Amino acid sequence: MAVAERPGYRPRVIRTVYVETSIPSLFADTRPESADRRKITRRWWSAALRRFDLHTSDLVAGELLGGDYPWRDEAVTLLAGI
Repeated sequence: MAVAERPGYRPRVIRTVYVETSIPSLFADTRPESADRRKITRRWWSAALRRFDLHTSDLVAGELLGGDYPWRDEAVTLLAGI
């Protein structure tokens, strides 16, 4: 019998997600060639806010702030909500 078929088995659910630089960067990316990735990332973000306990670090914010790209402020602001 497979583990998932055992009576009383409850799968472990991950509730905490660490957000690193790629998520806010792709969320805010305005380049036309990134439109599909931006759409997927925004859909993921919307669901993740409800489903997970999101965490990040000052290092992530610092890396985003250190960049020189047009959507930097939006990417950093996104982290302020977690």
